[in-house]
Amino acid sequence: MGLAIYGYDRLIIVMAKILLFEQNEALADKLASYINGEGHQCYQLRNENHIVDWILLNHPDLVILDQASLAGNAIKFCSEIYYSSSTLLIVTSCSQQGVDQLIALGSGADDFIFKPYLPEEMVARVNAMLRRLQKLAAMRHRVQLLEHHFRVKYADKEVQLTEVEFNLFHLLYSHPHTVFNREDIRKHMYKDHRVVSENTVNSHIRNLRRKLKVISPQHMLITSVYSAGYKYQPCLDQK
Repeated sequence: MGLAIYGYDRLIIVMAKILLFEQNEALADKLASYINGEGHQCYQLRNENHIVDWILLNHPDLVILDQASLAGNAIKFCSEIYYSSSTLLIVTSCSQQGVDQLIALGSGADDFIFKPYLPEEMVARVNAMLRRLQKLAAMRHRVQLLEHHFRVKYADKEVQLTEVEFNLFHLLYSHPHTVFNREDIRKHMYKDHRVVSENTVNSHIRNLRRKLKVISPQHMLITSVYSAGYKYQPCLDQK
C-alpha cells in the first residue's frame, strides 16, 4: 500500500489511490468528485476486461466495484482481485438480497454497500477502511518493549536483551530525542544503583546497538551526540 498520511488533533487523513468501476456515469462522476474532494486520487474504468490488469499495474489502495456493471462476473472479479493483489475491495449492488452480500464478502470483498447510497456514506466507509489499514501498518512498524521478557520487537523480529540492556533501552526509549549523558545512564542501568565506569556504559551501549541492528538494520535506534551522550531516535514511521 502506498498511503500518504498527515494528521491534526485526533483526526487522521489518509491519501489513497482509488479505482472506481461504475457504469452509471452520472453516479460515477459524482462519487469521484466526492472522493477527490477528500484528497484522494480516484480513477475510473469503463471496460471490465481491464480491471485486474489495471490493478496489477497501478497498485490502488482500494477498489469500488458495482456488481450490476460487471455483467454477472462480480464474483469472478472479487476472487481475482483478492488472490492477485492486496487492495481493499468494496462491492456495491442494487440487489436487496442478503445472499448477494454474503457471496461477495465470501469471495474476497472487504465491504458491501446496497444501492442507493449517499456519496457521503461511501466516502465515510472508504476513509474508515483506510484508517484501519493505516493503523495496522503503523502497529506493525512500531518498536515494542516486552518488559517481562526483556525483549524488544520491531515489525516481525524480536531480540533478547539482558536486564541491564533492557533498563538502558527503556530509559532512552521512554524519552525519544532526549540526550542522556553517561552519568544519567549510569544511575538508571542497575536497580541497586551500583557505581559503574564510563567504559562499562560504553560497552553496554555497543552491545545494545549490535542487538538492535538485528531487528532494525536500516535505522540506528540509538544515536550518539558528540561530547554529550546518547539518545533514542524513533523510526521514521513512528510518532
